[in-house]
Amino acid sequence: MTHTNRKERIKRKVHRNGITLFGISYKSEALQQFLEGQDIDGYILLPLPDLRKIQIELAGGATFEFTAESLRDCAEAISQEEWIAAHAELKASRK
Repeated sequence: MTHTNRKERIKRKVHRNGITLFGISYKSEALQQFLEGQDIDGYILLPLPDLRKIQIELAGGATFEFTAESLRDCAEAISQEEWIAAHAELKASRK
């Protein structure tokens, strides 16, 4: 358990299957065990220098911090800015 005073964060609903950000699904066994099948509001902590790993604070009572991993096969870090720029470029190329 880690308490934090960070103010910058993105609110998302955390489901038993994980959380989604920028179209990327994140899962965490520790998070799933904590939720026990419930959905709860969560806050993704910013900044996001590497989207392969994010930190989540859960709302309601004590604040816990969990780390979830995605993009496991991606060899290099990818920042939020890089992901958004790549998505915009792909979207523009489809027009």
